[in-house]
Amino acid sequence: MQCDRFGVRALMLLLAAGLAAFAVRADGAWVARHFFLLDSSLEPARFELLFFRAVPAVLAAALALAAFKLRPDARVAAAVLCALPASELLLRWLEAHKSEERRTLHARLGEPHPRYGWIFRPQTAPVVRLGGREFRLAFDADGSRIAAPGAAPNPSLPSLIVAGESVAMGHGLDWDDTFAAIAARDLGLQPVNLAVNGYGVDQAWLRLTDVLPRYTDVRAVVMVIMPVQLGRNLIDDHPRLTERFELLPAHQGGLRLRSLFVNQIPFHTDAAIAGSVRLTRALLEDLACREPSTLFVAPGGDRGLARELFAGLRWIPVELGDADRFPGDGHPNPSGARKIALAVEAALRLCRPECASSRHAVRTAGPSARLRDH
Repeated sequence: MQCDRFGVRALMLLLAAGLAAFAVRADGAWVARHFFLLDSSLEPARFELLFFRAVPAVLAAALALAAFKLRPDARVAAAVLCALPASELLLRWLEAHKSEERRTLHARLGEPHPRYGWIFRPQTAPVVRLGGREFRLAFDADGSRIAAPGAAPNPSLPSLIVAGESVAMGHGLDWDDTFAAIAARDLGLQPVNLAVNGYGVDQAWLRLTDVLPRYTDVRAVVMVIMPVQLGRNLIDDHPRLTERFELLPAHQGGLRLRSLFVNQIPFHTDAAIAGSVRLTRALLEDLACREPSTLFVAPGGDRGLARELFAGLRWIPVELGDADRFPGDGHPNPSGARKIALAVEAALRLCRPECASSRHAVRTAGPSARLRDH
């Protein structure tokens, strides 16, 4: 019994030491890089940075105190073990009873896809309520956003193709307020919006390079790149690309606890961040080679990261203030979308002669030749 108590006490002190070490390490710059750089489109607030230092410190002190003041034995370890299945059941219950508005948009409106992970449910036209407001969506037979039911794009018309994630899709916006619709209208082009909520850079690249050959008169490709997409490159709940451009299948385990600790807690090591940056850079270079008209758009985010990703490529930063975003959301509101559209239009007009003749003949060369399993 004494041995059991010593082992449990030693474990508690070890955990306390680990938490204390974390609290010492977790200054603002370290927390911002490892927890927010690839997982938030908004700058972390001061209280959020303090949270990562204060909570582990308090827990470390509490564990150390408990180790000496209490008399832990094997029953404590048994209680901890019993808490694991209870936690799994609780997470499943919370997921099942989550309100509709608290679920992600692609979970609400999407369906599984063997190559991309998910797409929007084809041939649907839902009205979505978010944050007390409503906006209308419509999707064609490929699950791409369109202006209205039946308004699928014509592959032979001069087109502006937009790819990316929720910002590019127009999260929270009616069609006419999206930057894709505004820029295409002002440039006299047909908008083709391939963006899907929740996509990483690899998912957006796969979808774009799969669909791009169908369009015979592409005047420009605009791809939105957000730091949060680099974090999604590392999540294994969907098929994802490795740095060697190999498409790995989604992880098949169904434990919510694993998903919480592996995919949902937003911590990334320096090695993981560097790997996602290398993969993203390779994807962007490949796309620019295939389609020289490609313009990358970076609405906010770390400027040092942006320079590393886009060096030598055509890209534009777009600064969005609080007045350009939906409150507490981070996505561009109509004002923000208009700002992005104007920046895109200005950049594309500068290269109009080059872009008009930019169709690239090499469609099956490059990394994606290894991915032709669709």
